[in-house]
Amino acid sequence: MFHYLRIPDEYGYFQLDVFLLTRLYGVIIEVKNIYGTISFDDMGQMIRTANEIEEGFHNPLEQIAVQEYRLRKWLKQKRYSTNDRTLREKVIHEAQLLSKLEKIANKYEKTSLNTRQWNKLTEKLIEAHTEQKNDILNKYGIHREQLLKGVFCYACKLPSMVRIHGGWKCTQCGEMSPDAHMAAFKGYYLLHGNMVRNREAREFFSVTSPDIVKQLLQKGSFEKLGNGSATKYVMNADDWVKS
Repeated sequence: MFHYLRIPDEYGYFQLDVFLLTRLYGVIIEVKNIYGTISFDDMGQMIRTANEIEEGFHNPLEQIAVQEYRLRKWLKQKRYSTNDRTLREKVIHEAQLLSKLEKIANKYEKTSLNTRQWNKLTEKLIEAHTEQKNDILNKYGIHREQLLKGVFCYACKLPSMVRIHGGWKCTQCGEMSPDAHMAAFKGYYLLHGNMVRNREAREFFSVTSPDIVKQLLQKGSFEKLGNGSATKYVMNADDWVKS
């Protein structure tokens, strides 16, 4: 399952909130958090009724149709075939999602991809994903090379923490911390986006050991995408980045 895939194509970029890819099928899931009663008028506009007030929204079904078209075209360019099946009852409540996916799975008896093909397509999607550039550095005219690298000490506010015996110790003031790396992950997220590779985290933390950084990424309970050198970890802002 992929979250917030952003893929370049000839029209620019298209983004998928959630893309569930199995060896049997692929499903695009667009998430909308809207209260009230939802309906669609004859013109295809989505209407939300709440407290006896009607409000119009862009039709998410049209958005899904565009995403599907662009994804199919991208897959074709990568030499993957797709069928023309589309879903009925495309708008459902979140409580119905699991049962809906089970119904979809029951419709497919023959796998479309073998394990090798599935792994290869997964890697291609991860490689194609392009983070939307954060404007903070550009806004203030700061280059990546100018950023202070390292894990910062809570006490003396210097990037002088080193990894010792499963924790962190400041080489300047001697302060100890079990989780100083989490603030560094937050900083990376805010500056560079929600996906990070082991190599990128090592550079940002000023840590040379890939094994130590791998352990920190795993302890962070970040979602892992891909394998080997293509591995990326997804940091979820809703879990630990304060607004």
